[in-house]
Amino acid sequence: MFAHTAVSAAAQANGRVPVSREFPLKKLRLAGAVPGMPVLEGRIRFEAKRPDGVGNVPVGLSQMEYASVPLTAAVRISLVRGRSDAGAVVVVVDRDTDSDLADEAPVVFDEERVRTARLSIAYRDVVDGRETARTADLVVTEPKPGNLEYHFDELWQATLGYGGEQLNVALQRPGTIMFLDVNGSGAYEKIFYPGRETLGLGGKFFRLEADRSSEKMLMKETDRQPVDAGHPAPDFEARVWGSDAVFKLSEHRGEIVVLTFWTPLCPGSKHNAALFHALATSFADEKRVRFIAVINDAKVLEAFLESHEHAFTHVVDTALWDTYGVVAPFPTFVIDGRGTIVTRQWGFTSGLEGQVRALLGSR
Repeated sequence: MFAHTAVSAAAQANGRVPVSREFPLKKLRLAGAVPGMPVLEGRIRFEAKRPDGVGNVPVGLSQMEYASVPLTAAVRISLVRGRSDAGAVVVVVDRDTDSDLADEAPVVFDEERVRTARLSIAYRDVVDGRETARTADLVVTEPKPGNLEYHFDELWQATLGYGGEQLNVALQRPGTIMFLDVNGSGAYEKIFYPGRETLGLGGKFFRLEADRSSEKMLMKETDRQPVDAGHPAPDFEARVWGSDAVFKLSEHRGEIVVLTFWTPLCPGSKHNAALFHALATSFADEKRVRFIAVINDAKVLEAFLESHEHAFTHVVDTALWDTYGVVAPFPTFVIDGRGTIVTRQWGFTSGLEGQVRALLGSR
């Protein structure tokens, strides 16, 4: 599915038309913790004042307090907490979101131990001007007496793709934070803040927006200069792992630089690192080619290299991943002697060696 956004003034000035994509956003049952991703939501805050919009309230309760939690941008779930005649803490939730709590079955929390209540919430959502009936699973817990917390047993996932690269994204409600599966392992290790961060994918930079009402993830290109074939490679200066030397890209004009980004934490690391080692070995006698691998964790690298060969130079620089728009390994860049990116590709292919030799032969 494709869509186009309006062309920004900056994009018009440099002749680029921003890329815009839509991807299906699938709703799954959270059903417990997801590797690398915490269960979000928050504490339910009660107050004595009865809010506007709350209709009938339960009878037979004393010391009543009121609260609400957001379900959608337009719908909030009302709750009442009070004490029964027997002194038990009772919580009443507006499960059908009709603002009438008098007809709802109460939830009784036992103060002697942590209790959890899972409630099915029915609500009406508006999608493309049409009202649709939906349900959500609200979980209310009391980790300690008097403190109630909530979350929704919903996990929304999308697989984004551009320029031959793919990335899995997940979010929970309310959706202000997203999680990225940066190592392709099924664990969402990286927190992403869509309101203030851009996502690098396929050599371009995008803003992300989750539209749960239409179940789509929107990906819109920013005005940030792409890091892709035909564009200048961003200059950088990074310390070489295992030495006091510094590698500065601009000091290697006239040479071909093959730059890759990887991490031993990725399941495909051993295979791809071995391919990069073999590629670098095949050019061992060629002084006009440099093979540089960027990694963001020196300790992990040390453990990996104890049992693996590497005929290439490592630099450790976390910021460089963002500079080159890299979220997940293994993008590889071939940079010519003028500092221009000739190729950006995902991982290694049999044609990469031929590309480098073709560049050497054209000089």
